[in-house]
Amino acid sequence: MMARGEGVVQRTAGKPSARLLIIDDDVGMRETIGDVLQAKGYSIHSATRGADGLARLQRSACDAAIVDIKLPDISGVDLLHSLRTACPDLEVIFITGYASLPTALQAINGDAFAYLIKPFEMDHLLATLDKALDRQRLGRALRESEERYRLIAEHINDAVFLTDLEGRLIFANGRAEVITGYTSDELAGQRVFNLLTPEGSRRAQERLAAAARGREPAAVLEAPLRRKDGTLIWIEANMASVRSEGRVVGRLGVLRDISERKRAEQQVRLQASALDAAASGIVITDREGAIIWANPGFTGITGYRVEEVVGQTFRLLKSGQHDAAFYQSLWETILAGQTWRGEIINRRKDGSFYPEEQTITPVRDEQGEITHFIAIKEDITERKRLQEHLTQSEKLAAMGQLLASVAHELNNPLSVLTGHAALLKSASDPKVAERALKMIHAAERCARIVRNFLTLARQRPPERTRVDLNQVVRDALELVAYPLRVDNVELRLELSERLPRLTADGHQLHQLVINLLTNAQQALRETPRPRRITVVTRAAADDRSIVLEVADNGPGISPDIQARLFEPFFTTKPPGEGTGLGLAICQGIVNTHHGTLKVASAPGQGASFRMELPVEAIEAAPDTEQEPESVAAGKKILVVDDEPEIAALLAEMLTRDGHQVETVEDGLMALDKLGAGTYDLVISDLRMPKLDGPGLHAEVARRHPHLMRRMVFVTGDTLGPESAEFLRRTEVATFGKPFVLADVRRVVRQALEDR
Repeated sequence: MMARGEGVVQRTAGKPSARLLIIDDDVGMRETIGDVLQAKGYSIHSATRGADGLARLQRSACDAAIVDIKLPDISGVDLLHSLRTACPDLEVIFITGYASLPTALQAINGDAFAYLIKPFEMDHLLATLDKALDRQRLGRALRESEERYRLIAEHINDAVFLTDLEGRLIFANGRAEVITGYTSDELAGQRVFNLLTPEGSRRAQERLAAAARGREPAAVLEAPLRRKDGTLIWIEANMASVRSEGRVVGRLGVLRDISERKRAEQQVRLQASALDAAASGIVITDREGAIIWANPGFTGITGYRVEEVVGQTFRLLKSGQHDAAFYQSLWETILAGQTWRGEIINRRKDGSFYPEEQTITPVRDEQGEITHFIAIKEDITERKRLQEHLTQSEKLAAMGQLLASVAHELNNPLSVLTGHAALLKSASDPKVAERALKMIHAAERCARIVRNFLTLARQRPPERTRVDLNQVVRDALELVAYPLRVDNVELRLELSERLPRLTADGHQLHQLVINLLTNAQQALRETPRPRRITVVTRAAADDRSIVLEVADNGPGISPDIQARLFEPFFTTKPPGEGTGLGLAICQGIVNTHHGTLKVASAPGQGASFRMELPVEAIEAAPDTEQEPESVAAGKKILVVDDEPEIAALLAEMLTRDGHQVETVEDGLMALDKLGAGTYDLVISDLRMPKLDGPGLHAEVARRHPHLMRRMVFVTGDTLGPESAEFLRRTEVATFGKPFVLADVRRVVRQALEDR
């Protein structure tokens, strides 16, 4: 046996061969450890200084080293790198009597196997040494397999790496360098998990642990990896255990960059999320039209759940509103590879119809064959209603323009009729006067009908005046009397004579009554005789409100329809026969008057609409005005009108009152007259050829400003927007056609007395 610390003592029988190096300047500690380990059969080398220990290791390799951290010539932590360089398989166990946390961290980070604090139990040292040597033997076995794996790795296009059980890289092939951005030297000794994000590292270790327990044949992982330049890529790693003599000694991994695939998957997920979130219905069918996928938007439109329609065709949505040629044309278009766009009427799950705008696009495979169709479906019910509303508004506007022109043309002869009838009424013959009065009443009725049509056709700003509701009802009945007679509808009027007047917009109430009467008349069309509408007006018990009821004995209204009756655009009439605006307009009018509008009905028992409006306590205007007397005679008046009969009638009326009257046919002639003579008053029509009323007014303002307050305008279209705006802006005196002598006298007096 050699001297202790210098020679080599042979192992005891049955112990594994292991060579140990002890480096410690404490002779007692060095010899004690050497004696114990030698007794266990280990071969011992020892040294007092770090340099001596390194030299000994360089002459003869060892399996493990027990090194004091504090040595006379060098720190054990600093010595560690040199020892591992001289003997790569060496496992190092540090011992020290000067323990500190920084020192311990330095030792472990330097890749020492363990760190023991003096004094320690020899059993603890022996157990630690056994584990270190076990790891050393596993590492050696792994390195013995390294060349075989290197040869395999060179023939694989994917990245290949080999690690020990702690995940330290033994080697990596060239593809691994490309993927990670690190060289082989930079990768050597690194822990593979350190290249992953923290979450990826955790998942990788969980997979490895599961594989080690036999739950998985291999660990497969997808995780983000941070390259050397700091960029993140997605990798897929397949990891398997490397075994030697039945024991797991390391891990072999095959890694590939799947960043493009992950980006594509993310794009698909985003697209799928977008399709699911889309308000439009999106459906994918196979080439035969069978549904294979639909988004929630489809359910929202049709009422069908996705699982109810998968495998079915669009036949379940057919409404019967289109003929076979329509569907044949659709299929011919998409089977030819073209996109079909159009509107279609479909049926929801609940049986209701709805208009749909649909786009169907063919999808082709790599060979150009059509394999699928994608349909984008949009419920355009609201758009259709808005279009109908816009069309109706445009029709009303056009009708208003037409009626304004018609009103102007009708009011001229009516003015002649009423004017001459008024002159005849003053005749001494009673029979002539009686007939003249009848003519006046007939002409006034015609004039009211024209005004009522204009009221319906024109939108007017709210205008609150004292209104007689009974008169509003009578005026409305004049417009619907003919269709009621044609449909054989009996009309019953129960109009209270003690009805207080309302402060309301008479035009709006007129429209409301027309709508209620028309609604009742249409409800009675399919009702057998007798058909009856009853209109009732009465004051409430406290005289603080007025009630209007319009009732019919028609088919009645079901409760579900009553719940939606006043919704805008809601209608039970077939397409093209109703806009769904009438009752909604009525409700709006009543609301603006702070009243209520309710319906009472039951199927088969008719319907009754009841309106109640509050009565405001204000002083009522006098019911009638006394006919004004003519102003002092002898005034010189110029009448401007392109209708000779109207001009002549005005001249006769004014001449009878003692005025001197001249007439001309248009504004240009009037300017000539005004330039040649002096006049006290100008009465002009608004609508004339060459130079109309507003044009004449502007020229008078420029040439004869003293006559600005002495101009009177007469028109048959006071509701025309341009005419109304001109009269509002200039505040000139005016009277409408048809007119009577009282109208003329009142306005002439007003103009001549306004100085």
